[in-house]
Amino acid sequence: MKAFRIGDPIGDYFVYDSKGSVLAPGRWNTPLSPMIYTSGDYATAMLEKLVHGSGEMPPSQHWIEIILSVGLSYEIPDMTRLTAWDNEDGAQTKAYGEAWHRSQRSLLLIVPSVVTRFTNNILINPEHPQFRDIPHGMHHTPVRWDSRLFAAPSSPSQAREEAEAVGHSLGSLADSLGLDEPSREAYRRQMMRPKWRELQARRRRRPDP
Repeated sequence: MKAFRIGDPIGDYFVYDSKGSVLAPGRWNTPLSPMIYTSGDYATAMLEKLVHGSGEMPPSQHWIEIILSVGLSYEIPDMTRLTAWDNEDGAQTKAYGEAWHRSQRSLLLIVPSVVTRFTNNILINPEHPQFRDIPHGMHHTPVRWDSRLFAAPSSPSQAREEAEAVGHSLGSLADSLGLDEPSREAYRRQMMRPKWRELQARRRRRPDP
């Protein structure tokens, strides 16, 4: 099994490090339960980085491929019991993740990505005894971002063009995930919703020339 992670190899939060999850906890952890957030595929890792970004192109971003060998312990939560797993406050998932981290019942926690709903994120507990069994010294590869994902439009017309470009890029990512047509369309709608909200806000502020 492989996992992918994107980060800054020369910044405050290293590519393969849990410090960021302590200072800015994610959906599945608290400051008391540090984790390394990774994704089960490269496309999901990119989308997770985009959705948590500020809308500007992240500087100095590199990605790593993490080899998770056979024999490493893992847990897959019963999502039918976590009915509020995608709530914005993350209260239910944080409680679950902290309990999982504290118990050390597995090295890995495999959970759905709230961004895609169709792919997984893989959380690594750096305090688990098996953590040392994950290879170190992983090679960093620069991320090649498409600038159209970040360019700030100055008019509603440009915002519309940018939204269409983002939709095309998301369609390509959906293709790479091998989604069937209904799942692909649901995935695209889910990801496009914030961009169309931005377009509507711009329309309210000033008329389209």
